[in-house]
Amino acid sequence: MGYKISIITPFHNIDMKVFDGTIAAMKNQTYGFENIEWVIVVHNSKDSYYNDVMEKLGKCHNVIIDRIANDIHTPSSPRNRGLELATGKYIGFLDGDDKYREDAIEKIVDACDRTEAQVIVFRREYELEFPDMLALSETTSINQTYDEIIIHKKNGMDNRIYNDFPFFVTNRVYNLQFLRDNNIIFDEDYEIAED
Repeated sequence: MGYKISIITPFHNIDMKVFDGTIAAMKNQTYGFENIEWVIVVHNSKDSYYNDVMEKLGKCHNVIIDRIANDIHTPSSPRNRGLELATGKYIGFLDGDDKYREDAIEKIVDACDRTEAQVIVFRREYELEFPDMLALSETTSINQTYDEIIIHKKNGMDNRIYNDFPFFVTNRVYNLQFLRDNNIIFDEDYEIAED
């Protein structure tokens, strides 16, 4: 089956109760879970984690589970491996401790199809794992009531940057062919802010 969208998830020793929330969010997508190629790359994790992921998702025909072990301690190498394995026209990244709203992928695919964009940036919302955590503060210079802002090199808007947070890859979706044509991958030498 040809998938329109692939979601790549790096997995590193994530608490399985937390990952259960990620699984539920993917399975509850209004776009239809079976219509989403989910590439999970278990990275530098104990055997028990890999076995748990296989037990929970190994029989799903739309899920690819791969495993790598190396000396890289960021999600860069599992994301790059996911880029090698993905077949969807569009590529999104969802960390194993994150979730999409139930209508997220449906809206993302619609926006990609309508705009034919190479990159779609969408707004992130934060749900704190613990009540005493501090959320990252964000400064917004645009009116957030806009449904969408389309930026094209033919109609750029006075060099403003439109982004909810500058270094997250998980609030973007990419055209896979654009990434491959331009050899865009994650630099595995960065130890922080590799996004």
